[in-house]
Amino acid sequence: MIGGVSLRRLVEISGTPALLTGDLPHPKPAQARAQGLGNDVTVLVFQVTLRVDTDTDKRVALTDCGFDRVTPCWDECRLIGRTSTAKNTTIELIPGETGSAPWPYPIVTLPADVHQGDLLAVLCAGAVTLSDVRPRPRKPSFPPNRSGNSR
Repeated sequence: MIGGVSLRRLVEISGTPALLTGDLPHPKPAQARAQGLGNDVTVLVFQVTLRVDTDTDKRVALTDCGFDRVTPCWDECRLIGRTSTAKNTTIELIPGETGSAPWPYPIVTLPADVHQGDLLAVLCAGAVTLSDVRPRPRKPSFPPNRSGNSR
């Protein structure tokens, strides 16, 4: 729950990725504006679409959103919607964009039993829109047909 809004219910209504944007209270708003700090904060809720553990003990999770156009606070990334008693571990999050994704990928500390279908929530600086986090369509990997004939 954030500000009286259930993040699970938000996902039930809107699917993932889902966003909840609100005002961040500053004790001294004039000082915050002078430092270039905004008053907006967004919670990004996204889903793990695939979880892979490599032979070298690297843990990777593919997600259903992109991160390159937002400023997440990865130290605040949390598993939501279920309780886990598993020991925490580091997991590399790979954005679910169908095009090329920026590297390096974020590394977060989450329960070791995070799996496909789990929901994660992370705070992002500023007001974020869905177009900032939705996967972008893949660019064609073949050159366009210039003859006008269909393939």
